Amino acid sequence: MNIFGVGGWELVFVIIIAMVVMGPERVAKHMFTLGRWTRRMMVIYNQARAALRDELLSIDDGETLEGLKQVRDDIQDLRTSINPRQIATDLNQEVRQTMNSVEQAVQTAADETNILPPTPAVPPSNSIAPPPPAPTVQKKAAQHDAWLPPSPDTPADA
Repeated sequence: MNIFGVGGWELVFVIIIAMVVMGPERVAKHMFTLGRWTRRMMVIYNQARAALRDELLSIDDGETLEGLKQVRDDIQDLRTSINPRQIATDLNQEVRQTMNSVEQAVQTAADETNILPPTPAVPPSNSIAPPPPAPTVQKKAAQHDAWLPPSPDTPADA
């Protein structure tokens, strides 16, 4: 027996200490009151448990459980029959076919509404030549050591 972490021998020990502290007359009165409250709590617990059992039995008449098992089996069948890779492949194929038909429709519409003559692949021979490139001016290279004093090895006119 283990109630709220208190075992049978611990309960006997607590009762003995209560007898010593309160005296045997008052302990008997308090034990009688404790027994009455315990009996009331057990009656309430048993009534609640019986009411709950009756409610559960009235809800589950067997058909509900069988229905749930059938739904579970149907879901399992669907999971095994569906192949996500095949669905993705089929969807990709349909999208490509749709894109091709749209591109063909756009090309056909562009060909039908084009009122300009087709542009030739080779430019005509009497076309104007592009302008000649601009003349380049050659600059004298700058001396980077112009700020240094002339060295004695170099000639003065260099």
